Amino acid sequence: MIKTKRRIQGTQQEALEKGKKYRKRLTSVISKICDSSPVNNYQHLYVYGPAGIGKTFLVKKQLDESGINYNLVTGANSIFTLGVYLAVLQFANPDRDKRYIFVDDCDEILKSESNCNIMKNVLYGQKKFVYEKSMNSLLPALTEVQRSAILSFSSDDKMGYSVPTDNLVFIFTSNFKLACDDEVQEAREKG
Repeated sequence: MIKTKRRIQGTQQEALEKGKKYRKRLTSVISKICDSSPVNNYQHLYVYGPAGIGKTFLVKKQLDESGINYNLVTGANSIFTLGVYLAVLQFANPDRDKRYIFVDDCDEILKSESNCNIMKNVLYGQKKFVYEKSMNSLLPALTEVQRSAILSFSSDDKMGYSVPTDNLVFIFTSNFKLACDDEVQEAREKG
């Protein structure tokens, strides 16, 4: 009984120490992404881990303490809703000042290969959010500001809209690890 109790206490102590290290590392990484110096290696951040370990709390706390103006987006939104949000944000920011976007619980936004490809383009590709479907049925449901923003990023010769994202820094939190490109390629090769 005493050995079991000591083992449980030891396991709990190890978990607490592991949690402290995790929080310290995460705080350091978030601080680096908030640092606007040109030597910053962290352009965007994807934080994942089990539910309830404090990812959202730590990211918000660090962003608040840094004094950075950021926008919080809940990941329960669809990729279309995220695109509308980015269009409104960029429409209101014609000088394209640097902005931080905290996407909490991004699992819904990144749930499909198509959505992941859209976000790859936002983060590292052309650095644009591109929505290539017809907007005719969707525009009437949007607010006046949303419609104005979408139309400002639309062109007559293409369906959808394209919002520049080169001035945006994204921080995502998730309960799941995303596969890296080489892991996806290896899985495809295996069938």
